[in-house]
Amino acid sequence: MRLPCFNELALDIKANGNKPIRLRYAANMHPNPYFYKYYWWVFWQSSPVDGREFLGNDYRLCSHDAFTLLDQLRANGESWILYNKHRPRYDLINTPFDFEHPQWKNRVVAPSFELDTDSIWKSENGIMYK
Repeated sequence: MRLPCFNELALDIKANGNKPIRLRYAANMHPNPYFYKYYWWVFWQSSPVDGREFLGNDYRLCSHDAFTLLDQLRANGESWILYNKHRPRYDLINTPFDFEHPQWKNRVVAPSFELDTDSIWKSENGIMYK
């Protein structure tokens, strides 16, 4: 995975004939939004910082905010790099995870879908993510 870098993004755009580039360092989303919470980072020329600092919690977006920003960047002809990571949702009813199992000890989990306060984003196939 390449770290976000303003200079490298500018060089990529120039090498692409000054046409927008869209790079993706993101896993596909699981079809059941109750299983995983996705966190996103959308890096572009107007991002506040670059490097490892950008990939910290301060610049992390929920699915709704990330895809809203991507739509705006596409409409404006901007280049971007997309990153994500996912966490299992802590839900004893709607997920297959056994949180009593030792593998889950000290693991970071996300809130259940119902307790997640982020805005809903509806995918093209009608699945709602937070």
